[in-house]
Amino acid sequence: MNQPLRERIGLQATRNYVGRTQELTHLLNVLDEQKTPVVFVHGIGGIGKSRLAEVFAVQAQALGAVVIKLDCRTIKPS
Repeated sequence: MNQPLRERIGLQATRNYVGRTQELTHLLNVLDEQKTPVVFVHGIGGIGKSRLAEVFAVQAQALGAVVIKLDCRTIKPS
């Protein structure tokens, strides 16, 4: 196995992810459609948005997608 450690850890975390199957499936379907350039995930704090985004990013990269992560806390709204 010649994958970098970071990638192996990400894939293992994805395998251990439980829940949000419907949301994750929807995001992967949107990725497959290639019609939607931006998807927003929103909700109250603590419900797993960041974890969902992390798992989606790992799975999307495994499918060959380019993933660009933006932390909007550090970006000025304009």
